[in-house]
Amino acid sequence: MSQQRDYRAEITLKAMKDEDFRQKLLDNPKAVMEHELGIVIPDKINIQVLEEKHDNFYLVLPPKASSEQELTDDELDSVAGGNHSFWYYVNRFMTALGDGH
Repeated sequence: MSQQRDYRAEITLKAMKDEDFRQKLLDNPKAVMEHELGIVIPDKINIQVLEEKHDNFYLVLPPKASSEQELTDDELDSVAGGNHSFWYYVNRFMTALGDGH
């Protein structure tokens, strides 16, 4: 059984090592992500990259469910396990393609 790649970690590590890449990622994250992942990200998807500072940190919350909608067991596991929806779907998509990246 193949191990699932952690694309978020790979891109983050590259940004930490390569200042030019980091700046491109901050300036135009969608284009950089498309290039790095070899996929086309739909227009309706917005990607925002934030750079933490020593005195400024971010907490990313999952999308708000409607009051009538309950989370499925898989969605609860995803939130509890720390999966961020974009990265969860990127990993699923790349796995479906056979991860030939």
